[in-house]
Amino acid sequence: MLNSVWVATDFWSCRSSMQFLDFRELLGWIMQQQKQPELFAFTVWGIWTQRNRTRVQQPGCSLQQLAQESKCRLTEFIDINPLPQPRPPLPRARWKPPPTDLVKINFDGAVFSDVNKSGVGAVARNCNGAVLASMSQQIPQAYKPEEVEALAARFALQFALDIGCTNLILEGDSKNLMTWLSNDSEVLSYGGLLLDDIRRLSSFFSQLHYSHIRREGNNVAHSLARYAAHISDFLVWMENVPPQFSAVIQADLAGVS
Repeated sequence: MLNSVWVATDFWSCRSSMQFLDFRELLGWIMQQQKQPELFAFTVWGIWTQRNRTRVQQPGCSLQQLAQESKCRLTEFIDINPLPQPRPPLPRARWKPPPTDLVKINFDGAVFSDVNKSGVGAVARNCNGAVLASMSQQIPQAYKPEEVEALAARFALQFALDIGCTNLILEGDSKNLMTWLSNDSEVLSYGGLLLDDIRRLSSFFSQLHYSHIRREGNNVAHSLARYAAHISDFLVWMENVPPQFSAVIQADLAGVS
């Protein structure tokens, strides 16, 4: 009796050669084989609705029309509920040099939970991308990631003052922290005294701007923070970085147009 429905449905041409123990097995096969599962669902729903209408003696479409009606309902559903469009991939974040009157310091933090330590790193560069100074410092405690980022920002500001940079862009890859630093409106759940110390240090700068960059644009600072695991305290490199990170510096310069 239902043969007329399935004959009009392209995906069910194999109905005479396939056997299933129950509806669950049938549905699993349709999903696995991608035999238009959406159309199958609307067709089954249409058959069930037609059965109920007939049982209570309500009017309905003929079985010959049911397949076409199922296709129309599916089309209507898709029109009302379009598939979400995938977001285009974000362009790769690249480090950019500061304006001529500013120095940019990139900073980052790292946590070494296995040895109960943390690390911070920072690198200062001018408008040509030349390194003015870089630093790496080990901290004898494993902080939470968001806490060590704030700690790294504080050390980076102090480092800038120590090397005489008072016109500064401070750039990091923690979006929450950089938002808070930029407008002081983001409520952070950590580091009250530390954040107060950052505010205090910021008052010593003639110009101080904050910038967020994704991790791939912050590779030099990230490398310096990770390097802190291999030192005992605090190291500074004037006009340079550790030799093993020279390639990371060059990669940043290659991305500067």
